[in-house]
Amino acid sequence: MDRYHDFAGRRDLSLPLNVCRSCRPRLVSYDGRMNVAVARIAEEALLLPPSERAEVVERILASLERTDPELDRAWTEEATDRFEAFQRGELGARGFGEIIAEHRQSSG
Repeated sequence: MDRYHDFAGRRDLSLPLNVCRSCRPRLVSYDGRMNVAVARIAEEALLLPPSERAEVVERILASLERTDPELDRAWTEEATDRFEAFQRGELGARGFGEIIAEHRQSSG
């Protein structure tokens, strides 16, 4: 334990972010800077157990998922058309294993 870490090895978030580089390698943006509030939130999130981190990620992603109703309608129509064509025998289907085997042959 040093002056920058608590007893559990976590960095003291009240200190400047540039104090302990080894504790935050994933938190630095490509240009070496990150908003302090974002970095602190990310550091706190990284201390959570995996299941709780996943919950945080899901909630954040859900807040970003703004869908276009027209696009949703178009994709629903396309999926319905494809399914109906499949049911009529106009569109074939292939198994996952067959596709993977074909991919391995062509790439290997």
